[in-house]
Amino acid sequence: MASLNIKRTFGSLFSRTKQCQKKSNKCLSSAPSVVEVGKPCEKQSADKSYSTGQTFLHQLFDYRGVILYPWVANVYEMDPEKKFASKKKEIFYQALIDDRDLEFARKWLKEEKVTYLPSNNTKGLTAIQGLDYIAHDDILPYTGVDNCPIEHPCLYHFLKYASFQSPHYKGQPNLYKHPWLKVYDVYREISENIKVTVIPAFMGIKWRYTIRLENLGSETVQLRHRSWKIYPKPGAPIRKIGRGVVGEEPVLSPDFPFFQYSSHISLQSSSGYMRGNYVMEKQDQTTFKCKIPNFSLESTIDMDIKNDTID
Repeated sequence: MASLNIKRTFGSLFSRTKQCQKKSNKCLSSAPSVVEVGKPCEKQSADKSYSTGQTFLHQLFDYRGVILYPWVANVYEMDPEKKFASKKKEIFYQALIDDRDLEFARKWLKEEKVTYLPSNNTKGLTAIQGLDYIAHDDILPYTGVDNCPIEHPCLYHFLKYASFQSPHYKGQPNLYKHPWLKVYDVYREISENIKVTVIPAFMGIKWRYTIRLENLGSETVQLRHRSWKIYPKPGAPIRKIGRGVVGEEPVLSPDFPFFQYSSHISLQSSSGYMRGNYVMEKQDQTTFKCKIPNFSLESTIDMDIKNDTID
């Protein structure tokens, strides 16, 4: 499904986004406007990754971004008929979200700051706003119309501009020192016409997981409740329930059936797994449950941290 806010005109790409002053980053208008962002590039096939530094538009969430690193992940997709998960390889990416588009994208994309240990020799924590894990099919690549098509406070920490090459950004040494960037495993399950995708990642002291919900049906539904079961290894199972997710009760409609958010969990052990479900409400106020796929929490560091709020 292509975004309704991305337009192609005379070989250029346009996106409906808020215009902000570069120095103050203050929005000039509360209403989004259509701006030219660049010239479209050829889309890569599913087995060929985009390069570090490739600028793109997110086809679902409308934001401009730049790829930090591509990864080949194991994708586990539950087959409801066979009762087991199939395994295949797909390309995923870690990317920076343009600061100018972050507020606009938050209607559907609830990404919190990423807190991580920069390296094994560093005790302090680092937090970055505007990081996203994205699938290969989410990317609409383009070449920017100016020398700085992306704005992000950490852009030049990870990348540097090189006008003589394509893409125009290439990786800094810092980019390759962060194991938290890597996507190892992705989990998907479809139940009751709701597809749930989970991407977990160990951030050095806790796990971050990104969840995308997609309504495959023709009815509008709203997420009302969540229920989790967490299984530390070793340790007793933990159950967490709550209303909505990350303070929201998102509506998944045929016009925009997607919602994505991220959360964190820490365990008193170095590994475990999670599973759960969401309670969805239809417009006639009847409810049903959709499954969250089982996903592993693996690390090589022994943990002794209390459990966080689980969304």
